[in-house]
Amino acid sequence: MPPDVKPAPPPPAPVVKPAAPPVLVVSPAPVTTDPLTPYSPATLNSTLSFTEKWMGEETAKIWLEKVDFMKTKQEFEQIQNVVVPVDACKKWKANRALNQPSQDDFPVLDANLVVFENTYVNMSAIDVALPKSKIFMCQIPLKGSEEAFWKTAFDRQISYMEIITDQEPIEFFPIGNGEHVYHGTMFVNNRRVEAVSEDVTRFAIEVLPEGCSNSIICTITIVKNWSPDSVHAKQAVVIKEIIEMTTFLTKAKDENALVMSKHGAGRAGYFVALAVVVHKLDKATEPPIQEIVKSLRGQRPRAVESLTQYVSLYTTLFYYIKRKIGRSDGDKKAAMECDEPTCKKTVQLTTTFTNALIAEVNAAAGRSTLTVTIK
Repeated sequence: MPPDVKPAPPPPAPVVKPAAPPVLVVSPAPVTTDPLTPYSPATLNSTLSFTEKWMGEETAKIWLEKVDFMKTKQEFEQIQNVVVPVDACKKWKANRALNQPSQDDFPVLDANLVVFENTYVNMSAIDVALPKSKIFMCQIPLKGSEEAFWKTAFDRQISYMEIITDQEPIEFFPIGNGEHVYHGTMFVNNRRVEAVSEDVTRFAIEVLPEGCSNSIICTITIVKNWSPDSVHAKQAVVIKEIIEMTTFLTKAKDENALVMSKHGAGRAGYFVALAVVVHKLDKATEPPIQEIVKSLRGQRPRAVESLTQYVSLYTTLFYYIKRKIGRSDGDKKAAMECDEPTCKKTVQLTTTFTNALIAEVNAAAGRSTLTVTIK
């Protein structure tokens, strides 16, 4: 090669573009600016005036005299001994790739699995003792299964959802106000976002299948900062959402409600079980907590999956009773400092149950035991 001739430069490296994310665009439909209307005032005394005696008060007093931590622990151990037959969960087993990954199994029974157009969705229809006798429990949909989920939700007219999460991302509907996305043939449109509190966000989500002229508006509430295997640190947050859901079920005709967590079992089961427990006590019926959880487990295995969650059904009910009996013209501080003997009983039981639970959890983990004082 002559000295004044330079070699040709190498060809440029091909540019690899990353896969495009789902397109989120401004909704062509009008976006509401009005606050979302709650289904109830969402206060612990929302069903009665402050001078009116709570219907469940006498029943609550009788029930409080019967509860005992060791008995509660034995109840949960009996529930844990119930074995789920694998042959009753064939569809769940055949669709492992569509289930949330986990080191442990969260099986779903064929008998009450919700099926639409022969697609698999990890959703169960649950018979419950609530104002509407059926509710749905579901895992958080995986990427790629959003269309099947929304088709099923639309078919079952699910217009109310409670989603329980720690900090897991929620990606099966757009969380930005005024955004929409197409999941296959399903148009999912965010009409409204409302920050209720630091733990609770509420959405109005429009859902419309391709070729259909009538959409449904689904009220979706995300309750965050709720760790797996455990319960929310703020009992009032959960109680308020239970009141919201129960009030919706009271008013609903053809519409249905769904409770969702990562696997649709432990935390979702706790939420549904607590709703049934509170509803029964509000109707002056002693809540058979073990039977309620057994019934849920028989329909959605591993619902209320930990001793912490099971014991917390009791301690949260103690809290609820104290707030209902400690009526002081809506004064929260006065209600919490209630001098009634029943209020004192709830405080004593809460302290006993909490310290006993801490001891059990620490013993299982090989840690030293501390105690707490409840005021």
